Amino acid sequence: MTRDIVYTRTGVNRYYENLKDMIGYYPFIWWKICWAGFTPLICMGVFLFSCIQYKPITYAGKHYPWWGELVGWIMALSSIIVIPIYAIYLYIKTPGTFRERMKLLFRPDVDEPIKKNRNYITDGTNCDTTNMTAV
Repeated sequence: MTRDIVYTRTGVNRYYENLKDMIGYYPFIWWKICWAGFTPLICMGVFLFSCIQYKPITYAGKHYPWWGELVGWIMALSSIIVIPIYAIYLYIKTPGTFRERMKLLFRPDVDEPIKKNRNYITDGTNCDTTNMTAV
């Protein structure tokens, strides 16, 4: 029961179904376990360990000044910070209550195109291309 709630909430089942639609079979269950459990736990552990073990940068026994570390952090975060800024922007621009916004932003309806086009892709040997357009 708990496993199904976690998988449904995180979208692992949806991703697993999309993979089946793309490659024609379900990947080994090991991948689903990694996506839902091992990878998030390992990433969180590495992040927490690096925060706990943080020490100022030294080179040849000399400590860098605080502003040097600040410049380094700004350079490192410059490519990462765009994602939360855009998420905040989307949250502000999306109409509705908190719950409606979260549903729209975190659970977009991506299953419909796959279900609609499922009859066009078979086993790879016989494809109906009458309603498909060229890219």
